[in-house]
Amino acid sequence: MNAIAIFTAENSYVSPNWYPTMEKQHCNVPTWNYQIVHFKGKITFDSSKKEKLLVFGKLTKMYEKIYSGKKEWKMSDAPKDFMEQILHNIVAFNFMWNV
Repeated sequence: MNAIAIFTAENSYVSPNWYPTMEKQHCNVPTWNYQIVHFKGKITFDSSKKEKLLVFGKLTKMYEKIYSGKKEWKMSDAPKDFMEQILHNIVAFNFMWNV
């Protein structure tokens, strides 16, 4: 299936007063600074329990180490029936963008 993925990053207001040239010339206006990228490609979905566990496990392992360090949360910390319920609400996908 054809798809487009849009990723955004930091964004913020930019005051005219922040420009170094503002004191010499008053030809600046407020603006908004943002970062965004669009990818076009093909997307496939996988609703198998195996793939959901794999994706959820990789995501959790990577970010828990970054944000929680040695106190990282592990999937095995959650009750099995709760994990089954959570997995039911997850959809794994693969996005292959056009090069």
